[in-house]
Amino acid sequence: MHLVKFIYTKTKIDLEIIDDGIGFNEETAKRAKLNHHLGLRSMQKRIELLQDEFEIISKMNEGTIIKIVIPVENIPTREDFDYE
Repeated sequence: MHLVKFIYTKTKIDLEIIDDGIGFNEETAKRAKLNHHLGLRSMQKRIELLQDEFEIISKMNEGTIIKIVIPVENIPTREDFDYE
């Protein structure tokens, strides 16, 4: 099962990505980072740039949950970008 929960309120966006796959442990994640598998790490860095919350919960043979909370005030608008 794969599930994405997306809740938008006036003050924040809550996002949960749920996967009931094999999960992983911290050592596996460290090896992936050393082997340049940067998917989750890249996602975490982008969320940190917005000064938002990012959490990974994973257990072997139980799956993984990624939780992201983004305050609406931190979301860039069209005016924040220079298109010239």
